[in-house]
Amino acid sequence: MPVNYQYLFDVTAYGADPTGALDSTAAVKAARDEAWANVQISHHRSAVFFPAGLYKLTDRTQIVHISLAGMNKLAFVGASGQRARLRLTGNSALGNWHMFGIDSGASDIEFRSLVLEMSGITNPDPGQQNHIFQVGTNCHDIRFDDCEFLTSLGDCIRLLGEFGQRTHHIRISGCRFLDFGRAGMSFQRWTQNVTLTGCYFRGGSDQQLDFEPTGATLIASSGSTASILKFSTGHFTKYGLRPGDHVWNGVERKMVRIVSIDSDTQVTTTAGCTDWTGDTFRFPLHEGGHIIEGNQFSDEDGVNAAGILVALEEAYATRFVNNVVGGTLYATRVDSCLIAGNHFEWRGAAASGSLLDIRFESRNLTIADNTIVVRSNTGAAIFGINVSAQQHDNPTEIAIRGNHIVADTKTTAIHLLDVESCIVEGNSIKLNTPGDTTNSVGIFVGAVGATVKRAVVVNNNISAEQGGFLYGVDFSADRANITSCLVGGGIIDGCGTAIVFRENAGVFINPPALAPTLHEVGEINPPASRPWIQLAGVGGSAPTTNSRKPAVYWGSGTPEAVLTAGVGSLALCRDGGAGSCLYVKESGTGNIGWVNK
Repeated sequence: MPVNYQYLFDVTAYGADPTGALDSTAAVKAARDEAWANVQISHHRSAVFFPAGLYKLTDRTQIVHISLAGMNKLAFVGASGQRARLRLTGNSALGNWHMFGIDSGASDIEFRSLVLEMSGITNPDPGQQNHIFQVGTNCHDIRFDDCEFLTSLGDCIRLLGEFGQRTHHIRISGCRFLDFGRAGMSFQRWTQNVTLTGCYFRGGSDQQLDFEPTGATLIASSGSTASILKFSTGHFTKYGLRPGDHVWNGVERKMVRIVSIDSDTQVTTTAGCTDWTGDTFRFPLHEGGHIIEGNQFSDEDGVNAAGILVALEEAYATRFVNNVVGGTLYATRVDSCLIAGNHFEWRGAAASGSLLDIRFESRNLTIADNTIVVRSNTGAAIFGINVSAQQHDNPTEIAIRGNHIVADTKTTAIHLLDVESCIVEGNSIKLNTPGDTTNSVGIFVGAVGATVKRAVVVNNNISAEQGGFLYGVDFSADRANITSCLVGGGIIDGCGTAIVFRENAGVFINPPALAPTLHEVGEINPPASRPWIQLAGVGGSAPTTNSRKPAVYWGSGTPEAVLTAGVGSLALCRDGGAGSCLYVKESGTGNIGWVNK
């Protein structure tokens, strides 16, 4: 028997059959109704209790089989030890069917020590909308503790808010999600402050944890201006927006802030957009605040062919920490999130892929202290960490620190493409590919479709146990430019070329700055248009864009008429001879005034 429940309503007292032979739907509803009536009278939590056994729920008459709409202070609990099993079964009539629906402002609802499953359902909804739980609008303080979710055709738990009607403060702790048809947990839209801790996921044809904010983007009404956002349906005041909150313009791809809440249908924003009329918009601040910690995501049976077990789409201020992921984490439009202390490992069959795959419009993201084991059963090249634009805005303000990446297949351990601003610092990268020295790269920073403005790649430990890297660090101005970059420090070993700066249709706007490197094996190749590299930390690291300040450079040929620097600068010539190894800029501005010593 459960403890600490003052008011207990045993479903068998209302006719529920614990053998599973008869339908227990009416009995469960009767116990629920009595418990809810007691809550309204006593104002204390009441528990619907399921003794050990199997309880069949069948005969679909509506989308929600057992509704908890608008209710509060209810607990649904099983016996200690052998758990009760609630099984939804029968004909779904090709439509939506949910075992429990929590909706319409329900709060303080708890499910504990139960097994909830779907089995034997015929004619399921072709859109996979057959869920065990759907938690809907304006619901909060919903808790799932020590439960098992089995064989759902859709999602085990689906969170579904609407604009102005949040689903928030949900806790899922110590639960198991097994052999589900779609997702273990789905964050559909407008959800806040979900805590998922100590849970285990296995199976699923879709992502096991799926942020999928369909319908979260809205369309501005006519009459909007560059700084006035109008929404005919309203909800600006109801939703609890505040001055300073972010607003994202999905058409112009710009982030602005709210200056004032003028009415339920109008807000004033900071200037920055051309015209809001007809543009899509969303509020990142109100789609996050989640903690996902200490969970295990497993695909031991290989049912997820793509290997994507966690999808964080449009997550804001979310912590994904200390989890074990037997596959890929895929994220788009994440903002102010932390991915840290996790273990990622997957031996997939896909032709290519990534363990951490971060895509367009992501910003203010920290990826830190993760262990990433890169494997492939096809011998294909797999990225350890991939951050790329793909479409729309390029990612920006990405920090990748202290990760440990081990690869036994061809890899680019850290791959950054069209990332506006990034820092890659203090990572350890180890390669083990016997006989292969031409296919792997330690760290890649490339510009193809957007300018890379600021890239710092310092103090990383890059080495090969067997085989070798083609490049330790590869900067590529392919079809777009790289404005400023600082690279070096740490140890670079086991590389054909330690550091390379490549140009195609793009160029390096400023000379790259090279930080002191403790140990380096392999050549360093400067970019063709910038044959002189600034030596950061030698005589100070003066900014390359300020030609009036002296700095120290290293390169080939003569710097005269080539290298722009301040008076007092030194140029160390790598291919010089007697009388041409050292140049000093003694006069002039721009790239003249160099004298050989």
